[in-house]
This record gives sequence, structure tokens and C-alpha cells, in this order.
Amino acid sequence: MSWQSYNQKDGLPADSVTSLGIDPAGGVWIGTGRGVSYYDGVDWATFTDQDGLLSNLTMSVAVDPRGTAWFGSDLGISRFDGDTWTHFTEAEDLPVGYIQVLSIDEGERIWAGIVGAGSDWAFGNGAASLDDKKTPNKADDLLQNYLPTRQRMAGDIVSAIIDLGSAGIWFGVTPEGTVRANSGRGGIWRLSESNTLDTGDDQWEVRRMTDGVISNTITSFALAPEGGLWVGALDGLMFLPPEAVRNFSFDDPKCYTTISGLPSDRILSLAVYADNRVWIGTDAGLVLMQNGQITTITKLDGLADNYIRAIAIAPDGAVWVATPFGVSVGR
Repeated sequence: MSWQSYNQKDGLPADSVTSLGIDPAGGVWIGTGRGVSYYDGVDWATFTDQDGLLSNLTMSVAVDPRGTAWFGSDLGISRFDGDTWTHFTEAEDLPVGYIQVLSIDEGERIWAGIVGAGSDWAFGNGAASLDDKKTPNKADDLLQNYLPTRQRMAGDIVSAIIDLGSAGIWFGVTPEGTVRANSGRGGIWRLSESNTLDTGDDQWEVRRMTDGVISNTITSFALAPEGGLWVGALDGLMFLPPEAVRNFSFDDPKCYTTISGLPSDRILSLAVYADNRVWIGTDAGLVLMQNGQITTITKLDGLADNYIRAIAIAPDGAVWVATPFGVSVGR
């Protein structure tokens, strides 16, 4: 695999890349602190607040199956369907804060976590559904706030969200500020929806280090093809087999650290390809785990930097990685 890097000189609005998203055609959306870029494999296009983006400070990117792109920022969320920009902000009851993470579930709802508010919320059919005062109709464009999460995760940062079907929606949480990683904060939360209009009867559970989780500082999730789950944390990497995922059990997880061959215990991002290649972003390089072998890729191999903020895999297997000094792609 050879690597090529791009930065501001190549058309990005800024060198520091925060987030990535791949559309169904294989084009890549690249979020930065000065706007977003789209690369279709040939040409670059850049969008800023002058073009319809709500804010240039883009923290997160998600692309739904229809190719609609969603961008989380310090002012709210922007949606771009290729023609029209739509904004979701405090005016629609969106909680104030940085949109740290966006994730799309099986029903094409957009889930988001906010730094500062410690909350999560869900979008229904292209609009926010986040108001805890309203009865949520997820086919409507109404904001619904998941109040139980705000109460229980107050002061924490929702840093990763994944829909695991019948196993629920999982939230990776990191304690905010100077709270110790082994405190009774952070960890992994699971939401089991009751499928009624009242979110108050949804079930919430949490697992932390005392339950077998590798760390209370969870940063990322990635689903394995056979249904297992990879979990990234600031203290290492953990794998849960399918049965453990179904049972929300952490009795005997497989854990990986520098002792196992990783260049760092600080896992920042994860992605898994269909052939079970696991890509791991750390603060000391990109790691490929395949068939029990661990390979580390760094600036010496062509990466823009060793600090891997985000990873996205295109349909053809091309691996895109976001760094503070540009974006790199391996083919």
C-alpha cells in the first residue's frame, strides 16, 4: 500500500483535519477548522460559511446512505444534499455545544454527542428530534432531547456512538476535565429503545472499568464483519465477540496495548474493512491489524502526521486518515 498526503496547498481550507466521511460513490468529505472539502478522486471543492455551511469550525462529519452529508460544528449541524444547505441550531432547541461526534443508525437517524452539554440526541428523517418536552415523532422534523442521558452523563463527553441493532445504541463516554480515568465516570452506555413515543421508558445501562471495560475514557467504536465490536480508549484497544455484544458483557474481553505491539495505548480512531482488516489510529501512528499481525505506519511511510484523528474507508478499500497536518490516503 502506498500513501499520498494532501494539505492546504492541494486545496484543503486548512492543514488541520478534524473529521472524515465517505459517500456511496467513494467521494470523501474532509472537515477542518476553516470549512469542509469534498474530493471525488479528481477535483476538489471547498465549502465555508460563505457557501452555506453553518460554521467553518467543523468537528464531525457523517454521510447517510443517500449521500447527504452532515457536519457538526460549534454552532450546530449543517446538512447538505448536494444542492441545498439546512441548519439545525439552538433555534430548533438544539443544545448549545460543540458537536463532537455524528453517527447514523440503521433507521438513518443521526445521533450526535455534544461537548459541554454531555448529551446525545437523535435526528429523524433529516431533521432534529431532540426536545425532551415533546412527544417524539421520529418521522417528523422535531428536535428530541434524550433527557435521561443528560442526567446520567452530565459533565462527560460523548465521544463515540454506534447502533448495534438488537444490542442497542452504544455511547462511548470520556470524563471531562481533570476527572481521573478510573473514577466512576465515563465508560460505555447502552440505550435500549422501547419503540414507544415516550423516551422515558427507554432503558439505560452503563459499564466501566469495574465491570471489565479496558478504560473509562472511550474514544471510538468499529463493528467487525461477524458482529464483534472493537472499542478504542485512551488506555488501549478492546475486542468484544458477538455474544458479549448481545449481552453487554465485559467479563473476558481481548485487550491490546503497547505490550501487544501497538505504538501507543492512546487509541483515537478505528475503522474495519469488510475483509476484517482493522485500522487503528493512535497518537504515534496508524496501525493495521490483520490475521494476528500488527503493522505500524508513520510519517516515514508517507503519512501527513502520526496523530490520527479519524479514519474512513472508501468502498474500494482506500484508507483515508485525518491528521493535524493534512489528510492521507493509502491504496
